[in-house]
Amino acid sequence: MTGNIITAGALYAASVALGLWLSSKGRPLIPWLSVLHKLISLASAVLMALAVYGVEGLFWQGAVPAVLSGISLSLVISLIVTGAILSGKTPNKALKTVHAVSTALVAASMGGAIIL
Repeated sequence: MTGNIITAGALYAASVALGLWLSSKGRPLIPWLSVLHKLISLASAVLMALAVYGVEGLFWQGAVPAVLSGISLSLVISLIVTGAILSGKTPNKALKTVHAVSTALVAASMGGAIIL
């Protein structure tokens, strides 16, 4: 489980760094880097889910980790949806803010689920 968490955290950090770099480059997005960002993000989410719901059964250790995991799942869905919309031709500044805030909140809620 620890290996999955460390790997997922490293992939999450790489995804955030790549997302910030892509955002700073402006339009048009570099297609292969955008796809790489999405794939790294997906891999991070899958590894974290495996760690949380894995053999150790972290999910079943109480209500707080379960609620935080649910919040994290909702935020990951939000990141996928807002990221898909932001990949379009005319990104919305409000969606960019939602995407950025969700990025920080998913790290906090998943970290809390693991620690608690």
